[in-house]
Amino acid sequence: MLEPIWEADFHPCNYGFRPGRRAHDAVAEVRYFTSKSYEWIVEGDITACFDEISHPALMARVRLRIADRRVLALVKAFLKAGMTG
Repeated sequence: MLEPIWEADFHPCNYGFRPGRRAHDAVAEVRYFTSKSYEWIVEGDITACFDEISHPALMARVRLRIADRRVLALVKAFLKAGMTG
């Protein structure tokens, strides 16, 4: 429900938590760039950072693009429940 709103903002070489993108796609892109003589490849794992994100600050950003109170309540409930899996 929220993905179409933000997907266009994401950088094309970002593969984490995105529909239609797999780890194999990221590896293929790394191989492509290394074949073009790039000297640096940066990899980051931000999984643990989600525990540190301010929920009020995040909700303020979400409210800039979402007006529907029901959707906002759902996002807030997801944040309160935390990430599982």
